[in-house]
Amino acid sequence: MDLLKIGWVRRLFLLRWFPLAPQVILLLVFALIIAGGLGITTGDAKFAKILRNTNLANLVVWSYWWPLIIVATVLVGRIWCMVCPIELVTAVASKIGLKRQVPYFFKSGWIITIFYAVILLVGIHTLSIHRLPHRMAIYMLVLFGVAMACSLIFEKRAFCSYVCPVGHLLGLYALISPWQWRVNDKKNVRIANPKTVLPREINTIW
Repeated sequence: MDLLKIGWVRRLFLLRWFPLAPQVILLLVFALIIAGGLGITTGDAKFAKILRNTNLANLVVWSYWWPLIIVATVLVGRIWCMVCPIELVTAVASKIGLKRQVPYFFKSGWIITIFYAVILLVGIHTLSIHRLPHRMAIYMLVLFGVAMACSLIFEKRAFCSYVCPVGHLLGLYALISPWQWRVNDKKNVRIANPKTVLPREINTIW
């Protein structure tokens, strides 16, 4: 099925402000989440479990945002990557960056493997970023910082392609999705708006 034959989908992709507007809105939401988590912490392990479900910032990230993007990915593929606010940050940073070629070490998969190990062993197991809002906020700031650093040094989308832990994990969930996003005509991907590059035909595949 050609998704762009669905009227509202086609109109959405042809809008000048898509995906910029959702990215800007989500960037502001992430900023509010970080602000809502900073300074909120405890040394009591039992209270930390309560805090995880009572602090709004923590609740939004771990109880709503994360499960919802997994469900969305399983259903329609990596749609989150279209509106991810970090992608907006990296796109802006890459325009003023050094644009160096991504080294083989990044492409080999070791960077993302190390990143996952640090998140699981240090972030979750040791620092409890999934329970303590302050540490969750610091983690999110570090993620944005790493994204900025990669984009200022390497060519466009280096962070999204080789470092982002969310994108790689969603890629695994997307493997079981009944639909996939793909470009049918790779030679003709520009639409009426010269500043926007989108596929003219995006199919969903059973």
